Amino acid sequence: MRHIKRTLFVGLLVLATMGGAGAAFADEIVATVNNAKSGEPVGGAVVFAMPRGGAPSLTVRSAKVDQVNKEFVPHVTVVPLNTPVSFPNSDNISHHVYSLSETKRFELPLYSGTPSRPVLFDTPGPVALGCNIHDWMSAYIYVTPTPYYAFTDAKG
Repeated sequence: MRHIKRTLFVGLLVLATMGGAGAAFADEIVATVNNAKSGEPVGGAVVFAMPRGGAPSLTVRSAKVDQVNKEFVPHVTVVPLNTPVSFPNSDNISHHVYSLSETKRFELPLYSGTPSRPVLFDTPGPVALGCNIHDWMSAYIYVTPTPYYAFTDAKG
């Protein structure tokens, strides 16, 4: 029997005062995510911070969500806006990766190896992934409007 993984995305809007243009700064944000009903800490939540001046210009990076042993790896990926994500298939069988999420709809028809083009994630928000061939395969990508993000640990 498979265990269903629960995923939580939390937008932590921080209107931090950042130094003037070109100024060097270093700030630390400490936050805890707790279950609203039980008060228990929530581990594995995605949190992000937005500077007071709005989203900074982002350096284009890339990310990947692999397919290993008929599972997406990692289960949750966080990427800043306009990040290309590749979907290599490390299994010895074919997969058909797709998303019907409003944030990003796409389809990578049945393939093995690595598709020639990554998928560009250009709208902030959550994206649920699936495989048309293997119903149990699921994963999530969260696209942040800022490069300032983290996962909570077991203490929330």
